[in-house]
Amino acid sequence: MRLILLFNILLEVVTALALDGNTIGANILVIYISDLCFADDISLAAKSINDLQHLMDKIHTTSSRFGLKVSTAKTEVQCIGQERQQMKTMLGYTQPMQCEDFVYHGGVIS
Repeated sequence: MRLILLFNILLEVVTALALDGNTIGANILVIYISDLCFADDISLAAKSINDLQHLMDKIHTTSSRFGLKVSTAKTEVQCIGQERQQMKTMLGYTQPMQCEDFVYHGGVIS
């Protein structure tokens, strides 16, 4: 139990350092939300592909500083909006798979 707690604290530190001072994210009312975290999952939100790439780079780089590796096999990108577009983002040297529907802890995001 303590190891899980320590890992979650480390992940929060990584996320906080990576996104410190960040003004990128989905605008909800007057708040910009750039990330949602649950256990060892991080969901990033951005208004453009370039902004998403910037967030992904920051998380990837900061994770590496702490000896953590973002799973490229589990990483997916999704475009939500009126105009669906091809997401050409990179996680390190790998292009994540783009999905139409994303299942997150039993809920479907589409």
